Amino acid sequence: MNDQFISIYNIEDLDMFIHSNKPGYSAFIPFDDLDNGKKIFALMKEKEGPLCEMFGTGDHGYTNYVLYKAQNGQTYVISIFIHTPKSYSIVNDESWFHYSRYHK
Repeated sequence: MNDQFISIYNIEDLDMFIHSNKPGYSAFIPFDDLDNGKKIFALMKEKEGPLCEMFGTGDHGYTNYVLYKAQNGQTYVISIFIHTPKSYSIVNDESWFHYSRYHK
């Protein structure tokens, strides 16, 4: 995994964003990126947090989809638009990355 995102996205800022906002996620993540996210999530499960890794992009590169595993072990998908967190969702297992959740 690539630790560059820990320096780009300050861990304290991500924690503050999560604690200051309620989970809610409405972004459409491309299917290929969902597959990549699922793979990265599987790798993160075995490691201790904090960890942060980008798994996809959207909006012509302005939005990054990031997996963040906090110090407490909880994993989140965070949508970051031009270096500013916009929304997040709690990820408990690989089913979060299944494309059918976008076709209800």
